[in-house]
This record gives sequence, C-alpha cells and structure tokens, in this order.
Amino acid sequence: MTYRVIQDKLRKQGNKISIGSISQGFNSKGKIRQAKVSGLPQPKVNLHTIVRNPGNIQNVSRYASNVNPLGQRAIARKLGTSHTTVNKIIQGDLAMQTRKKHRRHNLKDRHKKNRKTNSRNSMSVT
Repeated sequence: MTYRVIQDKLRKQGNKISIGSISQGFNSKGKIRQAKVSGLPQPKVNLHTIVRNPGNIQNVSRYASNVNPLGQRAIARKLGTSHTTVNKIIQGDLAMQTRKKHRRHNLKDRHKKNRKTNSRNSMSVT
C-alpha cells in the first residue's frame, strides 16, 4: 500500500495526516515501537557524530598555533573532517584569527640546475 492510499483512507475517516508523518511512522519510529513491543533489540539509530569535540579542538589548536601552521584543508584532512568545521573550531571555539596561507614554490637544487641549462637563451640557435 502506498503512502498516498493510506493518506486517502485516513482522510475519509476524518483524520488529516501528511505523507511525511506516514513515512516516519513506517520507516523509523514504527520499527522502534514494534521492536520494543515484541521484546526484540531496538534497531540502531544512525546519529551523526559530534565533530567539534574536545579532542579535535585540542588537535586543531596544536596544528594552528605553530610558527608555520598547516592550512585549514590540510588540518581537516588529518582530522578527517571538513574545512568548514576546522574554520568554526578556529574562529568560534579557540577565538583565533584565520589568515590566508599563501603558497610558495619549493625549488630543489636539481630544479635550479635545470632552470639554468634549459633556459631560452641557451636553447636558441644563433
């Protein structure tokens, strides 16, 4: 039986109920009640975990208070959270300021040698 059919039958009896309420009754709350009545263990309710917990706040504080701190996205990757959560922890919980972290190029010695040997002046034929 579809939710719409159930809604129509209840409306004929004089009860006005939304399809969403019917869906909730069948999918989650109904299953918990049925398990409780029949004595079975209750089904697991999927609750989201709290990410802004004291452990993560302490880790973000440690990463963000270095002399050359990691970027927010790098911190988020290490903690397994989103960069938005890291930003909220830094600004809200730690009351720190966020700044733009500019990237720099990291030239190694072999790159410097290549730059000198492969420049346009040495490659052009005169």
